[in-house]
Amino acid sequence: MKDMPGVHSKLNVQVVGGEPLPSEAKRLHEEARLAGGRGDYDRALELLNRAQQLAPTWPYPLYDAAFTHLLQGDSVKAEALYAEVDRMAPRGFFTCKTSLDCLRRETPASATKAIRSNRVTRGLATERCSTASWCRSKAISASNDQRGRKASATAATSTAWSMSAQR
Repeated sequence: MKDMPGVHSKLNVQVVGGEPLPSEAKRLHEEARLAGGRGDYDRALELLNRAQQLAPTWPYPLYDAAFTHLLQGDSVKAEALYAEVDRMAPRGFFTCKTSLDCLRRETPASATKAIRSNRVTRGLATERCSTASWCRSKAISASNDQRGRKASATAATSTAWSMSAQR
């Protein structure tokens, strides 16, 4: 290592799962991501549900469905889906454990209020641990950096969905 001469380390990597996925499930999942990126959340949820039915042990469709429900303001449904993903992938799946913890710390009313708050759409995280607020504020910041101007709530939501699809 050039950055740290004399330092040696081992990295142990373990691939968990790896079962082949039906190509149709992958296609539906990708189509759902595109729909979510356009802001067509109902279509995204429909496609994610179909992908999950074809690959019931694959946590990705449920994970993205949970995020989509957060964007729609339904933290109760999002929490239930994140809990299912956590059961399917107990060692962790992207930000599932963090999202689930945050949602469990909030009351459903405060989470919905945070998601719909004008302060949140301006990029200020008003709740101490709101995943949806964080996603929106990050999306707005990214939009502002890219565009050099204030992004609308719709553009921010679309960016948040697109950002999640890049993981």
